[in-house]
Amino acid sequence: MDSEALDAIRQQRLTVGCLLGCGGLVAGAAVAAVALILLLVPIRPDLGPLQQEGIRIANRVDDYKAEHGQYPADLDAAGASPRTQGYGGWQYEVRPDGSGYQLWIGRYADHGFVLSYTSDGGWFSDT
Repeated sequence: MDSEALDAIRQQRLTVGCLLGCGGLVAGAAVAAVALILLLVPIRPDLGPLQQEGIRIANRVDDYKAEHGQYPADLDAAGASPRTQGYGGWQYEVRPDGSGYQLWIGRYADHGFVLSYTSDGGWFSDT
């Protein structure tokens, strides 16, 4: 083989090697980007079962108020100990004037959702 043919073969090998190397680099970056997205973006759970549990809790709180004339100080006082401990657990807060309450679970920044209930507004989900 003459030197011109050898140079052409070498050039072709360099081109193919560069293409494969660059393609591998792009593919690796794409895989890393997908993995990063999966790690950083929380997967939102099915809110149906959480809302059903929240309805059970809200009913206990409302029953307590009907019996005692005021909202309970906490969920345990209402006999409404939540089963769900994940997502930060159920949070409960009575308004300072005692006119109503809010019940919620989840934190958008950590869990990708907030499911909340207010005694005068009903259910709301932020997803």
